[in-house]
Amino acid sequence: MLITQKAVEKLKPGENRLQFMDDELSGFGLRVQPEGEKSFFWSARIRGVLRFRKLGPFPAVSVEQARLDARKLIGIASQWKRDGYPVPDPFEVKPKVKPTGVPTFRELTEAYIENQVRGVAANPETAEADLRGRLKAHFNSWMNRRVDSLTIEDMLAVRNACGKHHIAANRCVELVRRIFNWSAESKDGKINYWPTLNPAKSVVLFEEKSREVFLQPEQLVKFHECLENEPHQDLKDFLILAMATGSRKSDIFSMRWQDWHRERNVWTVPFPKNEESYDVNLMPSATAVLERRRAEAEDSAVYVFPGPRPPKPLRELRKPWEEFRKRAGIQDIHIHDLRRTVGSYLAINGTPLQQIAAALGHRSMQSTLVYARLQNQAIMEAREGGDKKMRQLMKSAKKRLKLAGKKPKLLKMANVS
Repeated sequence: MLITQKAVEKLKPGENRLQFMDDELSGFGLRVQPEGEKSFFWSARIRGVLRFRKLGPFPAVSVEQARLDARKLIGIASQWKRDGYPVPDPFEVKPKVKPTGVPTFRELTEAYIENQVRGVAANPETAEADLRGRLKAHFNSWMNRRVDSLTIEDMLAVRNACGKHHIAANRCVELVRRIFNWSAESKDGKINYWPTLNPAKSVVLFEEKSREVFLQPEQLVKFHECLENEPHQDLKDFLILAMATGSRKSDIFSMRWQDWHRERNVWTVPFPKNEESYDVNLMPSATAVLERRRAEAEDSAVYVFPGPRPPKPLRELRKPWEEFRKRAGIQDIHIHDLRRTVGSYLAINGTPLQQIAAALGHRSMQSTLVYARLQNQAIMEAREGGDKKMRQLMKSAKKRLKLAGKKPKLLKMANVS
């Protein structure tokens, strides 16, 4: 029988397994199972031993592909014969190693990303990118290890390798703790993935000192002077929006045109860090940036800051930001300090904490309490200003009374029972 596409399609199953050998290619054959499954194979007797290889099921594997694979096996057999049948035997069937069933850390993290990050995170793309970045930076040596081989010593080694970067170290510990906790969680009696000891469970986190850095008035002058002449348009627009909205970097980079309500001049932040959307009333500087970028963007554009690989948004402007900081002489300022700057000057102006929280999209007041000290300072300055004003008015009143030849009379307080 000549094994062709039409011939294979016409074959009908019998009560027993049927086997057909090709008329042209030695050893190339087809099997038809009673239940109708058809599969290709190659077989040959070499040095008195029957060699057999499965080539795949039809139609997932085409006749042409199966025939090509069979020719490759014939070539291997011919070369082995010409070489005098040296060891190792290319057709030796190696005993299968029974899998342990214990996943590697790579398999666990992929399952976590697929089932938890992509399915639950408010902004899945950003969350996945951040997680993969941290894994690549700190956990490369873990990837091919079985999860039941990871110990607290391994976790401490990763934590301590971060050195003085205590925040990064803590985020690594929290990440592992979160992944392993998710893995062992049970829903409706079924484990999410694989129950095993959590190597980060009892690891102590470093004490984190809240960063309270924000741009001082002199730094703001340099910042805005450099901003006017910034050649990198994306960075310039980003910095304008950051200072005008006080929003997080990730929220600005993932800003979509559909979230800008032009008529109301409002930007809805749909997927913030705290997972609760909030509205930002746009200042004129922010509106001007959006109007210009909308006019320059394609009609089909999704993001205000499209990335180099559409349709994904921009995620980093590290190099131009570093150059900007050097020119402005503000190397100690981080991107997040711009958000802190907006909140700080709201507090210095005496804005109530509840309004600061609303402006910055804080879910709880705990995140806003960092501005309480600045607010108290503003209140104290206001009281001092009021006291100063009161004394000035008293001094003026004394002068008037003196000119009028009258002495100020003291009023007696009425008894209150």
